[in-house]
Amino acid sequence: MTKQHTTASATLFVLVVVVVIAAFCSPVALATRDSYPQDRHTIVDVDGDVNEKAIQKEIDNVAEHAEIDGELKAVLVLTRHGDRTPVRLFPKTASEWPEGLGQLTPLGMKQHFELGQKFRRRYIDKLHLFGPSYNAHEVYARSTSKERTLMSAQAFMHGLFPPGSGPDGGLPGNLQLVPVHAEATKEDKVLLGYKNCPALDSLKQGLREGQQWKVMENKTQSLREKLSQIYGFQVKLKDINSLNTLSKCERIHNRTGHSGISEDMKAEMQEVTSWLFKNKFAHPEMGRLGGGNLLHEIAKVFAKHLGKNQGKNAGHKFTLLSAHDGTILALFAAMSAQNFTIPKYAEYLHFELYEHKDSNGQADKYTVRMFYNDAPFAVHECQHKCTLGKFTAWAEKVRYENWHEVCGKTCAWSPATLVYGMRIEIAIAGALVAGMILMFLGQKVCSPSVPSSSPAAKKNNKNNDKAAAKPAAKKNDNNSPKPSPSTQKKAKK
Repeated sequence: MTKQHTTASATLFVLVVVVVIAAFCSPVALATRDSYPQDRHTIVDVDGDVNEKAIQKEIDNVAEHAEIDGELKAVLVLTRHGDRTPVRLFPKTASEWPEGLGQLTPLGMKQHFELGQKFRRRYIDKLHLFGPSYNAHEVYARSTSKERTLMSAQAFMHGLFPPGSGPDGGLPGNLQLVPVHAEATKEDKVLLGYKNCPALDSLKQGLREGQQWKVMENKTQSLREKLSQIYGFQVKLKDINSLNTLSKCERIHNRTGHSGISEDMKAEMQEVTSWLFKNKFAHPEMGRLGGGNLLHEIAKVFAKHLGKNQGKNAGHKFTLLSAHDGTILALFAAMSAQNFTIPKYAEYLHFELYEHKDSNGQADKYTVRMFYNDAPFAVHECQHKCTLGKFTAWAEKVRYENWHEVCGKTCAWSPATLVYGMRIEIAIAGALVAGMILMFLGQKVCSPSVPSSSPAAKKNNKNNDKAAAKPAAKKNDNNSPKPSPSTQKKAKK
């Protein structure tokens, strides 16, 4: 085998290895174009207005959701952060935000402080679920690592444990501090799973290449051209949500915005934003990838309250999760929820766990109840309330146990790599095709090996000897020293 053939074979081998590794380490190919579920009829309301009225509802209204039966054991609250500044500016943004982008505003702090007060009235003053002062065994707060969600959780806890409820001899006014736990953004698969899954990103890209996305692009072409002129960059369909948010932030906080945006344009931006939110997790797999871990985490929190887990092993009685609208929407998608509004600032979804006892006073059943902004929340798998066993089985079914692998965050093999996209077969086929191309090119480039004893070889060697001799002779004529006159005379004789 010639050196050229050896190089081609080595290149082919390396190519096969690279392609196969890429197949295992890349996101699972879940995405398909035009895969918007046709039976998904989400009621969308994304006006972005601050829902002060909902925040200030009296807690007695909450108690009327349904008859309270059994003993309340635990509560978990998932909230969206409070009012914030815009998260994105553009080349020709007119307004100024010296406080920074994506920051919780004083209004947002107030929203969550009042929300904490609301839950204190219900679960401390009325239902006596836990004590009036903070106890690390009873209360737990978790947030994403974003400043606005961390500050929202802190404001909530100040409402839940107001000044005066803290320990004596501590801070002035007996102010109570409550720790808020958070994982790094890139490591948070519970509250930010929808942002940390490459396979979900592939699904999203697939939707953006689908027919419905293209139809909406054509429909909004005139609007996007106008916005491009106003804001000084090429506005894409996905940018309209950020522009709409910026416009609303300017209105809520009395900042100077662009006068060129008409009321009709604002209405159209709102309509497009609603459509974008509706289809944020439109593919059926997006909910499992983005919200399945969160649903499973809720089930785990409640499982700690089963009869065998008492005393020091018992779970927290009140758990707060401070996150984003995307977190709640991903959970809704995981739950296959159909009728809900898009969460506004400081809106929330909360779960209650009840214990039921038999005639002998022994716990024999646990029930989970769900509420969204104080209203009973029902989905197909759990009609507002269901047994903890059913809830847990549902959560197990929804989440991916090998989430990291399915998402493409590790190189480990999983059955999903075969089920979705048939990546291995595609990788092998691609490697074979590439190998055939390389072999074809190798035949063109590499000269055939000729036996040295053949006439063709002898002729070829003779020509090569002549070609090699010519430069040497030329070199001798130019570089050799000239003979002396005496030497020349002897040569003549």
